Amino acid sequence: MHATLWVHFVRSASRGLIVTCVRVCRFIRLLDWQIIQLADLPQHGQPIIFVSNHIEWHDIPLIGWALPGRYRLWWFAKAELVNHPMGWWFRCLPMIPVRRGIGDATALHSAIQKVAACCPLVLFPEGTWDDGRMLRAKNGVVRIALATDALIVPIGLTGRMQPLWFRQRTMTVGNSFRLRDLPSFVPELAIQNQPITALTTDVMHRITALLPAEYHGYYAYSK
Repeated sequence: MHATLWVHFVRSASRGLIVTCVRVCRFIRLLDWQIIQLADLPQHGQPIIFVSNHIEWHDIPLIGWALPGRYRLWWFAKAELVNHPMGWWFRCLPMIPVRRGIGDATALHSAIQKVAACCPLVLFPEGTWDDGRMLRAKNGVVRIALATDALIVPIGLTGRMQPLWFRQRTMTVGNSFRLRDLPSFVPELAIQNQPITALTTDVMHRITALLPAEYHGYYAYSK
C-alpha cells in the first residue's frame, strides 16, 4: 500500500512540476507554446490513444502540459531509462519501457493492457525524430487500436526547440477517429487480417492534415 501511495505521489508531483514550470516560463515569455484545438477532446474513461509527429524530446513536456490532467497519460520510453541513475524515478512514472529496434512484443502487450483498461496512451509512431520532417511510422499504434477499438486523437506539432527558449511551438489537436473510419479498413476482413501498414499510413495522414507541408516528410506523397 505504501509503495502504491509513493508511486501515486511521484506521478502527481512530477506532472505538477512540469506543468508549473511551463506556465511560469510562458508567463515570463521564456517559452512561446500555443495550443490549437480543432475538436473537442473525447471523454476520458474509455480507450484512447493520442498519436503525434515527433520533432524532439521537448514534445513530451509540451503534450503533457497541453492535455488536461484528468487523462493521466501513459507513455512509451526507452528501456535504458530504468537502468539510469534516476531509474527509481522513471519506474514510478506512467511509462511502458520498450526495447527499441527489436519489435518489443512485451511492451506492445503492456500497452494493449493499459489502453484496454482506459489508461490513455501517448504514442509517437515514428519512434524517433530527425530534422522535423516525418519519418516512416511503425505499426504499433494500429496493432494497439485493433486490439482495443480505441479512439485515436491526432496531434500535429510544429516549431523547433533549438535553442529551447524564445521559440514558438504549436500543438494542434484534430478530430478523434477509430480505425474503422479509415479508407483502408476492410469491414469484410477479420481484425487480425486487416491491412496493418495501409492503416498506419492512413493514421499518419490524419497527423499530416494538421501540419504545414514542410513537415510531411515520408508522407508528403498525395493522399
